[in-house]
Amino acid sequence: MNNQEKVRIFQTSCEKALQKDVSQLNRQIEVEMEQQMKDEIHEYQEKEEWVYTKNLEKLEKEYNKQIYALEMDAKKEVLNQKKQIQKDLKKEVLQIVKEFTKTPEYKAFLMKRIEEVFQKVEDTEHTILRLLPTDLEKYGEEIQKTYHVKMQTMANEYMGGCMLEDETHGLFIDHTIQNSMDEKFGNELR
Repeated sequence: MNNQEKVRIFQTSCEKALQKDVSQLNRQIEVEMEQQMKDEIHEYQEKEEWVYTKNLEKLEKEYNKQIYALEMDAKKEVLNQKKQIQKDLKKEVLQIVKEFTKTPEYKAFLMKRIEEVFQKVEDTEHTILRLLPTDLEKYGEEIQKTYHVKMQTMANEYMGGCMLEDETHGLFIDHTIQNSMDEKFGNELR
């Protein structure tokens, strides 16, 4: 074999080895590129999922905040309505009570209240019976004849009824309309 043939065989051998190496290198590059693309896609997906989750959490938080604000507004509105109803009811009750104190039934009511407080007192010598100025004017003489008690006026805010006070025995009885209403409804009607 001559040198040329040897060179040609060597050259063919080198070309085959080179092609094999190039082919292997190309496959390796393709595999690495494919893996890199998969990694990048995976990383992108994870990033997008994280962004989506954060946006979802933000939206949920905003939604809950708005629901809470709406609930608070609704509760305030209900409370305001309740206050308005109580205010209107108070006006109505006060008007009814004022009208009642002008009726003959009120006199019977007042006399019954006075009788009830005197049933709780043995000695009326040191007691003071308090009445509204109008009640004292209208019924004072009649009450004085029946109970022989010292009488004074009380504030109109009590709306009617009576108070009995005995300082020597430390007794105070509030038998007024206002006190009865406070016991029934609490101080809501004041």
